[in-house]
Amino acid sequence: MSDTATDRVDPLGRVGGPWRWGLAGVVALAVVVHLPYAVEGPTYLLDDYYTLWFRHSRGLLGTAGPGQLSARPGAWVSYLVEFGVLGHHPLAGYVLLAALDVVAAGLLYRALVRLVPVEVAGFAAVLWVLLADHSTLDHWLSTINIALGLCLFLAGIERLAAAMTSPPTFRGSSRVPPDRSLIGATLLLVGSGLCYEATLAVSALALLAVPRICRRPVWTRRTALAEAALVATGVWMLVHSRHQLGGGSFDYRSLPMSLFGTGVLHAEPVGAVLVVLTLVVIGVSAAREWRRSGDLGSHLVVAGLVVIVAGTLAFARDPISPLDLGDRVNQVASIGAALVWTGGLIQLGRARWVGRAAATALLVVAGVGHLARDLDYRDAGRDNATIVRTVVASYGTPPEGNIVVGPMYLSHHGVTGMLGPEVHAFEVVTRRQGWNVWVALSPAEFNATPRALRVTVR
Repeated sequence: MSDTATDRVDPLGRVGGPWRWGLAGVVALAVVVHLPYAVEGPTYLLDDYYTLWFRHSRGLLGTAGPGQLSARPGAWVSYLVEFGVLGHHPLAGYVLLAALDVVAAGLLYRALVRLVPVEVAGFAAVLWVLLADHSTLDHWLSTINIALGLCLFLAGIERLAAAMTSPPTFRGSSRVPPDRSLIGATLLLVGSGLCYEATLAVSALALLAVPRICRRPVWTRRTALAEAALVATGVWMLVHSRHQLGGGSFDYRSLPMSLFGTGVLHAEPVGAVLVVLTLVVIGVSAAREWRRSGDLGSHLVVAGLVVIVAGTLAFARDPISPLDLGDRVNQVASIGAALVWTGGLIQLGRARWVGRAAATALLVVAGVGHLARDLDYRDAGRDNATIVRTVVASYGTPPEGNIVVGPMYLSHHGVTGMLGPEVHAFEVVTRRQGWNVWVALSPAEFNATPRALRVTVR
């Protein structure tokens, strides 16, 4: 980052300039990475069927299910469109999800380019697009609210940065950012939190951090009001949460592997090497910051770690793992991971050819990991079609008793299409009531079922 405030003044206000080419490149890449899964044929998985069942049984306004309007108002709106209006058309639903992902990529670039050099913003955004550590946001239709929340969050950060980098107005001896930009940023950040609560803590920190980066007054009356709005939103989400908070804690031990290891590429040796290298980068960066010899690279690593911690803070009392289908909690933390790696590469870039080789290798690994995840979600969808087809062919009409599919549920590197009770899924797919289907959680559960009610699917 530049040491002068004047270098930060409205970088997006320039006519032309390299940032526009960078934005076009990031958006184009985001479109391209979504094409393979779109061609393979997106399908519904797990919770998607519950929402479709609500749409079928409770009408359009009941699509999101009971309590969702107060628990996550943004999710209520998202599901209304994704499963209510576009229900039974998974490709159309996926196009909507992919469109939000593409918008998020562009907004991430625009937000970063106001705060860091163009080439750094471009690389971090490209890396985030390729990384599979938030794969659910790229594939699972039930994460539509999370993708929407991410777009609102990044738009809010971009507007906040714009308020700080635009030419200031003056009131007395203080420099004051434009009121409308800050109000707009606050509304966007609040809206993001109402979609998915992971953004709230990061938003609160951003209200203080962005002005500091831009060398503007950090704590003002406007900032206090914005923080109060975020706190009120957080209290609302906590009071109306549908999760059983306090029944366990977030699986922080799996977070490094989710963000830097097998969450990037499901090959355990490669994942282990990536985690070790990342820990080295973090250690070196922390030491440089401690000795006050840090630069943009080490600053980005520290900033990325702060984003990761703050981005998962909302789940501290939620017994969820960030691995596989749980990587939806990496909505914001995945951006922190991209910043950590970008910061590490900047520091490595002192030896230019080494830095370029490492950056190329990381982008290749990320791209391969993303394509591998496409196949995992595709195969999970095919499993669902096989299960439904086999059960219907075996019975024709729903029998009395509970049909158990096994010998156990099918999984592709943690991506599962059907699991446990699937009554709603069968009613939605077959348009017929009366199915009592359970996908076995273990071979023992399957073997304990009478043979006449067993269906084997491999």
